[in-house]
Amino acid sequence: MMAEELPPTGWMQRPEAFEAAFLRHHEKELSSYIAAVTQQLYQGASLVLPYHYDVLAIARQFLATDKDDVAVIMAQTACEIATDDSITALLRHQNLPTPLESWINDRIERTTTLKNEPLYQLYRALSGDDLKQSAKALWGAYVRRADLRNGIVHAGAHATKAQAVEACDTALDLIHHFETVRARVIK
Repeated sequence: MMAEELPPTGWMQRPEAFEAAFLRHHEKELSSYIAAVTQQLYQGASLVLPYHYDVLAIARQFLATDKDDVAVIMAQTACEIATDDSITALLRHQNLPTPLESWINDRIERTTTLKNEPLYQLYRALSGDDLKQSAKALWGAYVRRADLRNGIVHAGAHATKAQAVEACDTALDLIHHFETVRARVIK
């Protein structure tokens, strides 16, 4: 991230400044992702990772610069992008009629946190994975970090370095868990 793209001092008091910086970065990353995928398709280039890995890499960059609160926020964002990606792939695999898929999407209101029970139940039904039971430690860490993210964003809480590290590690573990489940379901 270039220095001029960093949120200004006091960004917690001015969320619109952080939002604008994040959106600029997101647009740049998405553009480079599209260019890389196009290159891969037409020139046989190396593998391009999904966008949630880019967001997690940004979380790690914030972690490395002692911006622990932002690292937690970005790690949770990576989890939510990966969740949305997984649900979308699992729904697509079911080959549901468009009206039914739209009805499902309306019911879950495009929420992307697995703490939302309707979304969790949809994930469970599509994947056969009861994350709360099959990976209790991962689920517990995910809930702690999602709650911390909400505390930072909505209540002015702050993360410790250890919490930010756990948030990034948990995000990566959750992403890998989703990949394993998808590989099992979508053969």
